[in-house]
Amino acid sequence: MVVAEVPSESGTLMAVVVKRGEQFRIGIRSRSGTLAIVEQDFVPRGYHEPLISLKWKEADRKVEVTIDHDFGDGILSFTFDTRSYSFAQQP
Repeated sequence: MVVAEVPSESGTLMAVVVKRGEQFRIGIRSRSGTLAIVEQDFVPRGYHEPLISLKWKEADRKVEVTIDHDFGDGILSFTFDTRSYSFAQQP
């Protein structure tokens, strides 16, 4: 189930957070449809279902993931650099 997604400013990339069972995964999808899973199970258990937001920074270079899992206390923030991942299609 897609929990959050947001396109980059140029529209060439899409940041996506997916929930599978109790685990959350963040991925970056290219325009061609290639998906690079960036991180798995990065959302800690909290007092409520996590509120996740995505925001692009530096013109498609970085995506910031913000997670509220305990009623606004201890909000977590992660930044992923898209230059660290390959979006080449597999043969």
